Amino acid sequence: MVTITTRRPFTFPQTNMSEDIKKELDTAYGQVSRIMERCLPARDSDRVLYFQVLRDTLTAKHLGAMNESVFLATLSNLIRDAYAPSTIKRVRAEIQNDEKRLEASEEVKKKRSGRQTAFSRWASERKEWAQQQQSGRPDVER
Repeated sequence: MVTITTRRPFTFPQTNMSEDIKKELDTAYGQVSRIMERCLPARDSDRVLYFQVLRDTLTAKHLGAMNESVFLATLSNLIRDAYAPSTIKRVRAEIQNDEKRLEASEEVKKKRSGRQTAFSRWASERKEWAQQQQSGRPDVER
């Protein structure tokens, strides 16, 4: 079993969130933070970060002699046991954007900013187009 530590304790505000979800997110936070501390490329790429989470999960939960015939079953278990890519991405964003720790390289920050700007522009244009389509065709249900 892998021991996961965080630099600072985090407590959730009073919410309706279940204790299981709180525990899962705390554990995911610790694992993602630890990986980003030791693996600089994981700060720049959610894919590298996800790979590292899968690798750690494989090592922690599925270590043993593995041959090709059991690989697919192991991969299925690994995907089931590891955190979802969206959880990893959100935790990475929390660490980098809100806490300003373990930040991405300047090159990647610029690239992400440009993609966010492009996405925001695309989403705005798409929303405007959809509104025009709706106003142009009152018989179409939303």
